[in-house]
Amino acid sequence: MLQMSKSTGNFLTLKQSVERFSADGTRLALADAGDGLEDANFVFEMADAGLLRLHSQLEWVKEMLECRDKLRCDPPDNYTYHDRLFANRINHLIQLTDASYHDTMYREALKTGFYDLQAARDSYRDLTAPSGGMNWNLIRRFIEVQALLLCPICPHISEHIWALLGNEGSIMEARWPSLEGEVNETLLKEGDYLLTTAHEFRVRLRKMMDIREKKSSTGKVPPRPEYGVVYVAQEYPPWQKLALTKLRELLNKAENSLPENKVISEVLKKEDLLKTHMKKLMPFVQYIKQSLSVKGTEALDLTLSFDEKLTLLGNLNYLTRSLDLKELWIVNAAEATDPKIREECQPGKPIPVFSETAHKPWLQVTAVNPQACVPYFTVPIPVYHDDTASTVGDRICRTSSVPGNVEIELRRYQKDARSIPVAGDSSGQAKIGARSQFSISDGCLYLSDPENGATSVAVGSHLQYLVNEQ
Repeated sequence: MLQMSKSTGNFLTLKQSVERFSADGTRLALADAGDGLEDANFVFEMADAGLLRLHSQLEWVKEMLECRDKLRCDPPDNYTYHDRLFANRINHLIQLTDASYHDTMYREALKTGFYDLQAARDSYRDLTAPSGGMNWNLIRRFIEVQALLLCPICPHISEHIWALLGNEGSIMEARWPSLEGEVNETLLKEGDYLLTTAHEFRVRLRKMMDIREKKSSTGKVPPRPEYGVVYVAQEYPPWQKLALTKLRELLNKAENSLPENKVISEVLKKEDLLKTHMKKLMPFVQYIKQSLSVKGTEALDLTLSFDEKLTLLGNLNYLTRSLDLKELWIVNAAEATDPKIREECQPGKPIPVFSETAHKPWLQVTAVNPQACVPYFTVPIPVYHDDTASTVGDRICRTSSVPGNVEIELRRYQKDARSIPVAGDSSGQAKIGARSQFSISDGCLYLSDPENGATSVAVGSHLQYLVNEQ
């Protein structure tokens, strides 16, 4: 009997629970009811939600098996950055789930082996959407690993999924999933940073729009920002560096905690550099204290363990699509004209600024595709000052719905761009090198292409792009 309350008669017999939620649904709800010495709580709503999630997972597995020929099939040696992020996350969750089962913490095992693993899959799907989609080899590993991790709690659906994958024998005879390489802690931090930052950007943009709507006197919805600039700090300001150094000296390593604010204030106010920042000092200390409870001693580090700007630049397409912007720039905080941004921007805490106007001057260029029998056409695209060939290629992919797993080759016209392009005829065109850079001066577009010996060459209003399948 699954008894919830004797006084109210709120209980189910085991037979009633299985009939209502199925055997796996009942086991899922029981595992989710609580660990340790705390009172278990069998919640009907959670049982219904868990059963629905199991059904959704089964339907998704069937869908993936049907469309696997449409997914990438790159081997581990050719994994993309997002492939490696996902593979590393799977390894990490295998470790956590194994430890939870060993300690008989079934709710924690369910969290890491089912809920967190599904969240990792959803993030992987979103991250790879602009760049060629998911990798079938990783999707199959995810399905197999999740079936094995969930098997002790939900054996029936795990057995069914195991059979759908074409595995011989019962899942009960299968070995526990092994790690494919060591867990890369830095890669885990990069992935967490990327997803957290993208979420914070979306929240900030939503709040900005809510404030504008409230302030609108006409009652009309104000225009949505189309451009964004993300300011990234490479290091802390000198006074914050000194404060972090002093906080590390005050850290109680045994308890991983800092003393009371009164004690910290007495120590910090002795430093001459900090005396001019006392109003900002204690709020900064409080922020570090909160970060310490989440990140541990890493919150006191002067730099991040990964290149923050490089991580954002490598995921620029994802961030731009996620925020529904035309363009997004990643800029060093030291280049900001607003002194408040230069002061408040910190490593791991980038500041986004959204607006209706572009951050840099731009000109509209017509991108022409001369290839025969391909679904890519002539499209107008903006080219911004300081754009690279790679940036323009990514923009063409977004505008023309070109898959992200292809290579875009740019060419410039050396004669009249208005002539009709002939397939296979590249006369009168010059290839634009990968290291080339565009610039705008006096309303004209110029190109510096050291790879091909071109220095500040006028480009005109047309470019050619070729889509090379990889």
